[in-house]
Amino acid sequence: MLDIKIWSPSTPGISGTSGGTIAVTDNGDGTYQLTSSDTITHFTLGSNKASITKVQIISEELTSLNLTFAALSNMTEFIASSTAFGSVTDFYWAWRNCSSLTSFPLIDTSKGTNFSVAWSNCSNLTSFPLIDTSKGTEFRSSWQNCSSLSAFPLIDTSKGTNFNAAWGGCEGLTSFPLLDTSKGTDFSYAWQSDSSLTSFPLIDTSKGTSFNWAWGGCEGLTSFPLIDTSKGTNFGGAWSGCTNLASFPALNTSKGTDFSSTWSSCEGLTSFPALNTSKGTDFGFAWFSCTSLTSFPALNTSKGTDFGGSWAVCEALASFPLIDTSKGTDFGGAWSGCTSLTSFPAINTSKGTNFGGAWGDCSGLTSFPALNTSKGITFGYAWSGCAALTSFPAINTSLGTNFTEAFSECSSLKCMQEIDTFNELETNSNTGIFAGCTSLCRPNPTEQAQITSPAGYHWISDVPYMSDCCPAALPNVVTYCLCQGNNCNLR
Repeated sequence: MLDIKIWSPSTPGISGTSGGTIAVTDNGDGTYQLTSSDTITHFTLGSNKASITKVQIISEELTSLNLTFAALSNMTEFIASSTAFGSVTDFYWAWRNCSSLTSFPLIDTSKGTNFSVAWSNCSNLTSFPLIDTSKGTEFRSSWQNCSSLSAFPLIDTSKGTNFNAAWGGCEGLTSFPLLDTSKGTDFSYAWQSDSSLTSFPLIDTSKGTSFNWAWGGCEGLTSFPLIDTSKGTNFGGAWSGCTNLASFPALNTSKGTDFSSTWSSCEGLTSFPALNTSKGTDFGFAWFSCTSLTSFPALNTSKGTDFGGSWAVCEALASFPLIDTSKGTDFGGAWSGCTSLTSFPAINTSKGTNFGGAWGDCSGLTSFPALNTSKGITFGYAWSGCAALTSFPAINTSLGTNFTEAFSECSSLKCMQEIDTFNELETNSNTGIFAGCTSLCRPNPTEQAQITSPAGYHWISDVPYMSDCCPAALPNVVTYCLCQGNNCNLR
């Protein structure tokens, strides 16, 4: 038996019916009756669903609510007794995008196993009842983007394995209960962007393998508990944007491989623990914009290949350790904006291909080591804005093709030792290599005329004239100012 009353200005469509047929009757008062004498186990509201404003469940024998009431975006009231839906096991997408609902009734969900996406995007819900979820295993995106919830009940999630994005986007939550998540394996995005949370409980995550973006954007957190992450492999973005975290615990990350953006924009951290990152391969943007870090531990990064942006804008870092980067290929922007660094260690960059912007705007660097850059292809902006550098070592850039503004605004740079082949120097894709290098010089036109240049060589246009550049500095001027065609060996 099925009897459901619907408030709508137009006839509601029915689809996906299982177990018989459903009659739709116009009551003549702006409501419609859905009735059937058959045992209807499933149906979905189809056409004209956006016009439905209210639903009342009178009787039903449903076993699945898969998509049944989804996208009733103008429904402001859903009426059902506490015994309704007692036979339903599948609540997948049941009320997804019911964005006008402000409350939800206490229904019977005791047989439910799949609650994935059930109330996702119910953005106006201000409270949620203590429903029975004791058989639930799937909670993926169940309450995602329920942005008006300020609290959440202590439901039974003891059988839950998948909590991916379960409460992500619940930006109104100020606290979270100590749920039983002991069987959970996937916590990806689980609390992402829950920006009003000020604390987080010591939940059981001992079986968790995936934590990517789990707490990303939880900017209200000031501390974090010592949860069990010993089985975790994916930590990408896990605490990214937790801008008010003042400290971070020594979690077990020994199985972690992905640390991309894990702590990016954790601007309140002043120190970082010596975590086990020995299996990590991706460290791209891992500590990007951790602007208060003053030191960094010598983590095991021996398997790391991607270091792009890893410590960019860590502007308070006064020193950097000699970490193992021997497998690193991407160093693009890795230390860009580390303005407090005055020196840099001789790390192993022998496999590096991308050095674009790697040390850009490291304005405090007064020296730079002779790193192995023999496989480097991209050097655009690599040392741009390193205004305190007065000299530069003879590194190998023989495979390089992109040198756009590589040394631009290195305003104190006076001595450039011989560098292997700036390929395609001063082409459209490699402009401004020495732009703003006001301490480098070339002879004025009169002095240039007195110099016997090798046939076919010309003066690099980026380097400015200086009246006192010759004769004393003439040998060095030739070293860094002469170019032949588009290939400059700086000899």
